[in-house]
Amino acid sequence: MLDANTGLPRGITPNGELTTWYLFGGPDGAGPGTGVLRGSDGNFYGTTGSGGAGDTGTVFKLTIQ
Repeated sequence: MLDANTGLPRGITPNGELTTWYLFGGPDGAGPGTGVLRGSDGNFYGTTGSGGAGDTGTVFKLTIQ
């Protein structure tokens, strides 16, 4: 899920603690502001509002180990 205040993808550890999955910045995108979707492959997909080529945003994939 994306944190409503920061836009960072976050999850809950098995111990019940909030954890940040990834910190965006620059070429890989910035300002993720939409939700993420879980694909049939088990990965999570979403978009950023800026960053990337031309500063027009990116599509990202998160793989949780």
